[in-house]
Amino acid sequence: MPFVRLSLAVLMTTASAGAVTIQEIRISGNSYTARETIAGFCTFKAGQELTEEELTREIAASQMSLTRTNYFYRVTVSSLPREDVEKAVIHVRVDEGFLWRFGAGPTYVTVGKENMAGKARSLYVTAGWNWQEVAYGRRFLFGRPVSLGFDLGHRVEERREIEGLPGSGWESGTLRASAEMAYYFSPFVSAGIAGNFANVSFKTDRVDKAIAHEIGLLHRQGITEQKYYLHMDRLNDVFDPTRGTQIGVELRNVNATRNTSRHFDSDLDAVWYAPLGRDIYSRNRFYAGWRSPETPYYHLIDLRGINGIRCDSPRNAVGTTGLFLSTELQRRLATLTCGHLDPVIFADVGRTWEPGEGRRFAGFSYAVGAGLRLVFPAPMYVRVRLEAGTGSGTPGLFFAVEGYRTQSKRDWP
Repeated sequence: MPFVRLSLAVLMTTASAGAVTIQEIRISGNSYTARETIAGFCTFKAGQELTEEELTREIAASQMSLTRTNYFYRVTVSSLPREDVEKAVIHVRVDEGFLWRFGAGPTYVTVGKENMAGKARSLYVTAGWNWQEVAYGRRFLFGRPVSLGFDLGHRVEERREIEGLPGSGWESGTLRASAEMAYYFSPFVSAGIAGNFANVSFKTDRVDKAIAHEIGLLHRQGITEQKYYLHMDRLNDVFDPTRGTQIGVELRNVNATRNTSRHFDSDLDAVWYAPLGRDIYSRNRFYAGWRSPETPYYHLIDLRGINGIRCDSPRNAVGTTGLFLSTELQRRLATLTCGHLDPVIFADVGRTWEPGEGRRFAGFSYAVGAGLRLVFPAPMYVRVRLEAGTGSGTPGLFFAVEGYRTQSKRDWP
């Protein structure tokens, strides 16, 4: 028995000598994402005791976990040089992406930086031209008008694989063209189909085909998609409504012609307005969407931003299935020469689910806040929004300039 007790003592002493305690977790580079959110995606915690091998493994797992959130353009997790070999300080460095969109009339330019679901980084510029006309003055198909639309754009990208994964960088270009046609059953109901073709190509000295295939990019790959939609619109004013209901149903089928990247999407989006008093009205929105498990990250449901849950880094906001509900109270505060200024208060709630995740009605994100909207109706059709919210994420400030081109329905045949 003394021999056994001696052996156990030696083993315990040896194990303790190789243990490392995480003394502190330092987070830097985050301007919008909360420190608590970043720490929540790390697989280690402050005060945790690990061996050197376990620490190395947890650092790699945390870097991959943060990378796959789609929140960050670059993630680096490392252990800083130690003064005490038994105490470790972990540094988590993130680089957040951005998206800018500029438009004038039918032309637009988009500049963005994004993370490719943990597989690559992308810096891109898109330039395009969009045209749409509702032919109310003409009669097509059984004496009813048709809406015709066309969009042409070109996207140039510079991509780099995430550090720690095999492969090399490449440059790619995407030429995209789409056309749509909608048939109006009545002044309030239209249904249509939109077809899109994109030609994607890239060049590089060395490409890891597995990674390229995972993000749906192959040499000169053609991508075709069809979208069927039904819109029911009973609003008193399409651009700046104060009463009425608008419902949209969309079904999308996407097929990559050179590989097996095929997926199916469906969305239901309903908005209804109700006047509550003099110059006061409510705006309510319900959204439900579904994506097939094969859907790439850029087609996933994203409830972040000014048209989603209006706080920074809400939980469970990107996935393949989503529910969202929003309500707003808006008041006409001041009438200007060319428009009006409206204060607004809002409340948002929603979440998404990943493939295979149980549909538990828990873990919803929420946001409450207020803002100002400067509305310029016809002939400008421009809305400027400045809104601030807080909730399950961190407080956030959102700004948007929205444009819309429409024609009156009073000349319905």
